Amino acid sequence: MTGDRSRLRNFVKKFIGTVRFGNDHFGAIMGYGDCMIDDNVISSVYYVEGLGHNLFSVG
Repeated sequence: MTGDRSRLRNFVKKFIGTVRFGNDHFGAIMGYGDCMIDDNVISSVYYVEGLGHNLFSVG
């Protein structure tokens, strides 16, 4: 997840739902796209309006 829309390529603007954080706050997932980090691509990264930090989960 990222709050920085400019990091996403091939962005699809679509309200997907909400995400709930550990502090019981909610964020709106307003779309998704591909995030480029150096020569690597992370696909289907959610754009969460107002998110202050990028979150990445492996599992």
